[in-house]
Order: sequence, then structure tokens, then C-alpha cells
Amino acid sequence: MSNFSRKHERIETHIVLFYKGLYDEKFNSSQLLDISRSGMQFTTAKDYPPNTPIEINVLVPTSYPDKLNIKGIVLHSREKMKDMLYNTGIKFTENTPEITEEINDYLDYLGADKGDAEENAEKASFLNHENRRYKRLKSQVIIQYIELGSGSIKTSQIVDISSGGLLFNSDIEIKEGCQIRMKMIVPTSFPNPIKLEGIIRHSRKVMDGQLYQNGMEFSKEYSEALEEVFKYITYLEKREENPGSSY
Repeated sequence: MSNFSRKHERIETHIVLFYKGLYDEKFNSSQLLDISRSGMQFTTAKDYPPNTPIEINVLVPTSYPDKLNIKGIVLHSREKMKDMLYNTGIKFTENTPEITEEINDYLDYLGADKGDAEENAEKASFLNHENRRYKRLKSQVIIQYIELGSGSIKTSQIVDISSGGLLFNSDIEIKEGCQIRMKMIVPTSFPNPIKLEGIIRHSRKVMDGQLYQNGMEFSKEYSEALEEVFKYITYLEKREENPGSSY
């Protein structure tokens, strides 16, 4: 177990990030596994020796629309899939006070070291600055989607979801008004996928040339699929209210 995991509470979270080791030629995409006030753990495609300097670019809700540029050193790289996938833990180093404050803001948002549910709810309400009609719930479900007429199926990940639509990642901009067909498997529908259609309302660049986040409004014509979405949202709400439960 790493030093940072012993000294500070680690919070599980699964947002997309980009990392670059000392001798890497370019940034690589990955997924954050957990984070604490002194470090984080994420997946990498190779084994990094301890003390390797590493740079992270990540967009978190509390920093939106600006990404955080975080620096650290490798504590460990543990093989999870032979010669293919490693869980790499890093310790934060040489970060500016501003970046450290942003990291702590995100940990506060996630509820790290906090037992007051009302305080966390107030923070979530403040962060919902667009005052949306529907409550958005964080989700990291993998999806497959296609722009109708393009014929190319792509794989991505949800950022958040509500009864009216969802936000998902893409590596290119998707035009406003574009119709999307997608499917996803969630715990409440397993093993059957939920099949949906919707329309893109916005596509925002969050990392130059690397990542866009797309807001899609669900088509109301797919009532059975929307019922399944509602079941999943109810499941997420129960997990949010009771994080230690078996929901």
C-alpha cells in the first residue's frame, strides 16, 4: 500500500485523464481510479519505475472549463493485465498552491474527510451553476454510439446523466443538432443494453484537440428505454444517498 493511501482517505472516481511520463513522447489517455489529498491512482499501458516524474492533465467538475495540470512521481505500477494494463499510483510533487487548492476543492466535492451530508449537498447545488431542469448524476458507464448517417460506431464514456439527457465524451466535436443512436448496459438493465436516440444540444472542447463533452437530449419516442433510464437514475440516487450500501 502506498504512503498516500495510508495517510489520506482515498476516494474512488473514474473520470478521464491524460498522462505523460518523463520519457513518453506524447500524452496518453487513461482513467482515474482514486484520488487523495496527496496522490492518485490511474491505469497506464506500461510499468513505470518508482520515482518516475509524471504529468497529468485532467478536467474535474470543480475546475470546469479549465483542466488541471498536476505533477507527481510514481510510487508503484502494479500489473493488472499481463503486459497490457497497470494500476499506477503517484504522489503529488512540485504543484503550485493554486493546483493544490483545486485538488482539495475536488476532494471536498467528492466528500473526502467529510461526514456532513448537508454540507456536501450544498456544494453540489452550488456547482450546478446552469440551474438545469433535471438533476444530473455522475456516471462512468461505457457506451457505444453512432451519428445517424455516418455509419461509424464509436465507444465512449458517460460523464453524467439525468431524466432528460446525458453528457458523454468524444475525441472529436459533434455538431449541434446531430442525431445520435446509442446503447449502454447499466446495473439495472444487466445483461440487456438500453437503446436510446437523442439530439446533440452542445459539444464543448475541454482539452485542446483531445477531448470534447457532448450534451445529448433524449428522444421522447423511446418510452420503454426512458423507463429503464429512470430505473438507473433511481439506482444512482440511492447510491448517492447511501454510499456504503449494496445498491
